[in-house]
Amino acid sequence: MKNILIEIKSTDAHEIERLILDLNNSKLVSIDSNYKPVVIKRKKNKTDSFENTVLIKGTTYENEFNKIEEFPFIYKVWLDDEIKLDCSCNGSRKGTLDDVAECIGAKKLWGKRL
Repeated sequence: MKNILIEIKSTDAHEIERLILDLNNSKLVSIDSNYKPVVIKRKKNKTDSFENTVLIKGTTYENEFNKIEEFPFIYKVWLDDEIKLDCSCNGSRKGTLDDVAECIGAKKLWGKRL
């Protein structure tokens, strides 16, 4: 099973509940009910028009991604892999956000003006 993020083309709370139920009933995906849906403001076109979508989380088999995207209310499905950083710059494999930023050079980039 793979963790996935699913972007739905609706922000109406009642409709989202119904669409999540439809997805669960499809047996293609198991929706994570502990993950609170996140509203995404997506640029619709070049004239600065926006549309809102909602991101939910679930699990599925990798070969089911395309089938899930065939639902008319699905905008996109992404693999939700865990990102692991090995920040052993300071001799330790643990660190704060500040330590990691220093380790990967982000602090230097943050300090530059464009």
